[in-house]
Amino acid sequence: APNVVDYMPVGPDYGISKLEPPEHFLGKRVGDLDLRARYGLTLLLIERKEKVLLHPRLDETVQPGDLLVVVGLDEAMEGLRAS
Repeated sequence: APNVVDYMPVGPDYGISKLEPPEHFLGKRVGDLDLRARYGLTLLLIERKEKVLLHPRLDETVQPGDLLVVVGLDEAMEGLRAS
């Protein structure tokens, strides 16, 4: 997928992806994205320039240039990438 920067399998059908957030995520708070309910994914961290935001707060805003690291079913990641 074009927005995936890195991927690591962690078990059958599960993986960790580092990806560029979809355009419609930019400017939104992590809590409003509700990745677990909408996509079945858990956000582990946001990589922002030289900084890593481990377990980002719900009020953290996704910014241009951020990379999201998520874990979950490969199928769920495909759903996020297609959104």
